[in-house]
Amino acid sequence: MREIADFIARINIPNWLLALSPFVVVVASYRFGLATKRFEQKIKIAERRYDNLYLPFMDWLVHIPLDWAEPSHYKVEFRKKLMSLLLDNAQYMGEDSASELHRFYTAHSNLESLDLDRNANFIDAPRQYSELFNLLTLELLSEAQELSNTLGLPDLAGAIYASFPDNLSIGQYQLKRRPNLKSGPKR
Repeated sequence: MREIADFIARINIPNWLLALSPFVVVVASYRFGLATKRFEQKIKIAERRYDNLYLPFMDWLVHIPLDWAEPSHYKVEFRKKLMSLLLDNAQYMGEDSASELHRFYTAHSNLESLDLDRNANFIDAPRQYSELFNLLTLELLSEAQELSNTLGLPDLAGAIYASFPDNLSIGQYQLKRRPNLKSGPKR
């Protein structure tokens, strides 16, 4: 202990700086702890989002005929199951997919009116539903891919996207941002 005191005296460190160093260490430790806690919280939220919305959505996607039927031609129970999944888990959506949910819900309701009531006011509902379904699907898959990268999980979204038809139409609707869906070669 005496050697440390002699060393400090020789290098001329002011006493006020020596007194301040434990405080600096405590503050730095506290800041590091906060940053670690924030990071862990972000990971927990990402896991919850991925598990509650994106995995069930991708599971739903692999059980429907993407390559041979327009989304508006899916059976009513498939469409209702999807709508229920999306509405029950809307709090987990990213900003881009959440901004499309209301339009998709409206298209879903219009298509139901056409199916059930044969309401001629909704004659364009099948096209709108299909285009908004495709748009929302691209948004959700793009968000799922970002989350899987964050969580270090396999890229299921990219694999599912690779099975999509090349002529996926979103019609007049615009993507909020270009999806960065990376996948293997299209089949």
